[in-house]
This record gives sequence, structure tokens and C-alpha cells, in this order.
Amino acid sequence: MMEIREYFHAHPESGHHEFDTCKTLFQELTLMGVSDVKIIAGTGVTGIIHGSHPGSVLLLRAAIDALPLHESPNSAYASLTSGLMHASGHDGEMAMLLGIAKIFCKYKKQLHGSIRFVFEPAVSTTGSALKMIDAGILYGPKPDISLSCRFTGAVPLGTVAFQDGKVSPYADLITLTISQPENQLDPTINPLNIGNKLLYTIHETLLGHINVAPDTLIFNHVYGGTTATIIPEKTTFEGVLRTSSPNTSHHIIAAINDMIQEIMKTTPINIQLHSHPIASALSNDKALCAAAKKTWQEHLPTLQFSTLIDKRRIDDFSYIAEQIPSFTYDIGVRTDHDLPINTSSFIWESSGLKLICTSLLTLVQYLPEYLSAET
Repeated sequence: MMEIREYFHAHPESGHHEFDTCKTLFQELTLMGVSDVKIIAGTGVTGIIHGSHPGSVLLLRAAIDALPLHESPNSAYASLTSGLMHASGHDGEMAMLLGIAKIFCKYKKQLHGSIRFVFEPAVSTTGSALKMIDAGILYGPKPDISLSCRFTGAVPLGTVAFQDGKVSPYADLITLTISQPENQLDPTINPLNIGNKLLYTIHETLLGHINVAPDTLIFNHVYGGTTATIIPEKTTFEGVLRTSSPNTSHHIIAAINDMIQEIMKTTPINIQLHSHPIASALSNDKALCAAAKKTWQEHLPTLQFSTLIDKRRIDDFSYIAEQIPSFTYDIGVRTDHDLPINTSSFIWESSGLKLICTSLLTLVQYLPEYLSAET
């Protein structure tokens, strides 16, 4: 697992372009003896292991894409691709699932039930869960339980963070495009300046009148213009709206539209607002949470528990969780200081993979029987 994790880390690929990653996963699963290995949803991969005994069907998900970040070349397995880095732990997620697949391929005769492995592309951008569902990951056979383990630097190695109920928000991708009227360019009207004022107004309105958290809507990507001396004809702002429900999201988007219409009444400028959902709210099944905790307490008593789960983390695993009972937990990789996820500082030691993998392996092996006891 350490070797394959470090290979993935050194060869990161962006969402929907994980071609070498996809090929490597396909080859590894096939060589192990995993059944029905397929490439789906573009660069996603799935396969299944059937045990020799009847039992529950489990679905395990790992994300596979990297982020557009520059990594310091200090580690022996640092990214070899400029501007791309595995800064969310997806390299570890893939290695962990491959490790579990190898173990259960060896011990099929002891396995009760089946395990579906799902490697999802583009989780950090648009997500691919709906495409993978369309490709049939929830059928032949239908999973009884789905599990997802995400890496975090907010808690120490040897600690799992989880809770029942909502653990990730409903999310929309928001795009604002501000442009001068065609063939009527006015040097006194700067789309970038108008956009900045609009974002400030949106922020103040959300906080003052709709009463939401300051990080409900954040614009992280701005592009437009050619040089510092030329007013851009068009500027685009991209951001993410995180809310508790589609109704709240629609209410906020409607309020933003009203602000845009007011600006366009007094300023000869074109402003277009586009939005589309990228994930529904992710919730953990209450019975699964209780069964997972009992499973770990009985079979992995050294594991520590925390409720410090990252609730801002957008995860379209939610679409799978809407159809079958699911459990998502964060597991710590921190050894001495905080490692903020989605930053170039998210560098963790591969030696932690054994303990990390054991946390999920324990659930795969024992969770179904504890869940049966709960119900």
C-alpha cells in the first residue's frame, strides 16, 4: 500500500483526466483476481469480490483525482507533474482500497457476502457519483451498505471523526459573468470593479438579511482581462454555495438575482448568473454509526473517537447515500502539527496506512453482524 500510494502521489492527475490512474487501478484489480473489473464514468473503475459464503453486499468508495496545487519537491515521492498534487488524501484512499481488495482476494473462502469497489473520478470538481450510479454500481448485486473513508489533517493519526446525520452540505457551483455590452465598450466601466462590488454586496446581504454563515458562498476563482493596462471586456467569478438544503440554496440564488437586476437597471453592463448542483447533503445512517462505533470498540480498541468531522467538505457520495444506508468517516493523518486539507501542506507519512486501512478493514469484516444486532 505504501508503494502504490507513493506512486499515485508522484503521478497526480486532474478530475476527468485520471488516465494513468485509471489504467493502474484497472491493472491492479485485474491482477489480484477481482471480478468484473470495468472502466466507467470516463476514468472511474469498479470491480467486485464475491465471497464463498452468503452475506451482505458492501460498497467501498475511494476518490482518485488530484488538485491544481504546486507541491514542494522536498519528499522522495513528491508530485512529478507541475501544478498538480494529491492534497486531499485521494492517493491514500486508492491505496487503502487496493490493499483491502488484495486481502479479500486471498481470503475469499472466509468472506461472507460480496464487496463492490468503486474508484470515483473528479470528486473535487464536478463529482461523478451520478454517472457511476447510471453505470450500474448499485446493481448486480445491489449493495446493502456503502462506506467511505476520507483523510483529514485536523485530528491525529489513530483517530476517527464521525457522527450521525448530516456531515457534508448541499452544494451549488455558482458562476457570475460580467461583461460590457457588445460594440459599446465604455472605458469608465470596468467589469472587474463591478464584480468586486457585487460580491461585497452579496456577502453583506447574506450576512445581514438572510443570516447565514460567512463561508456559505465563497468565490475562489476569478478570470478575465489580458494585461494590467487594458480594461477587461468580460470577467468571470466562480464559487461554491454551501447550504443545508435545496430550498435554502434557491432562496439565496433568487436574492442574488434580485441584486443583479438592480445593478443592470442603472449601469450599462451585462451580468449573467449560472448555477447547478454538484452534491446533495451527505448524511450518515444512524444505525450504521452506532454499529461502526461498537465494531471499532470491540475489534480495534486502540482507535480514538472524535466528532471533529469536516462539515464544509463537499462530497457527492451523498447520491449513493440517498439510495442505500451509508457511513462516511474522516480518519486522521496528523502526527505532530495540523495538516490543512486542500493545501500544499497536506503531506502525510505513508507509514500510517496500515492503521488507516485497518479501520476500514475492521468495518468490512465485522460491521454487518453488528448492524444486524442493532436492528
